[in-house]
Amino acid sequence: MQRMVENLLHLARADAGQLRCRCERINPTELLRHCWAEYASGAERRGLKIEWDLPDVGSVNTDPEMLALLLGNILENAVNYANPDSTVHLSIRADNGELLVRVGNQCAGASDATAEHAFDRFWRGSTGQPPNSEREHCGLGLSLCKSLAERLGGSITARCSAPGEFTITVRLPQLDDNSPPPKAPRADQRENSMSA
Repeated sequence: MQRMVENLLHLARADAGQLRCRCERINPTELLRHCWAEYASGAERRGLKIEWDLPDVGSVNTDPEMLALLLGNILENAVNYANPDSTVHLSIRADNGELLVRVGNQCAGASDATAEHAFDRFWRGSTGQPPNSEREHCGLGLSLCKSLAERLGGSITARCSAPGEFTITVRLPQLDDNSPPPKAPRADQRENSMSA
């Protein structure tokens, strides 16, 4: 319930253009591992194997709190909806001045429709399985991730690379120390994003 309320509050702030970037140079690999620690025990209880692919990509100039919130929601989604005793894939890449973070999991109910609607508010896809999470969900986590990724000057996408294979990719600019913080999306951009 607490996570649900927090997501609602963050979404309200994003809609109002009140998310302020406080950028600093961080190690994204270390941050991803730190975020994972919160969900490691839940993954273990569900028999999930974690496959890491985390080469040294250097540092990135971004807001660590926003990025941690974004990554946390993606990781929670992967742990809660992955098939029991399956594998969750976590990877980081540097690509033409961008940072790519990918989280993939096997999910019985994953389909093209899942990917198409993944970021819609209050939408929850069918997993084809009984609920696996110890937490309540209302379909806001990935919608918030979209707002956060855009506020950080990046993007987020979802796709089914194969039947039952669900992957989320976050792209963020690897800003240098002299780059200005990303600008908040204009009101019309936020409205278009919500209605898309």
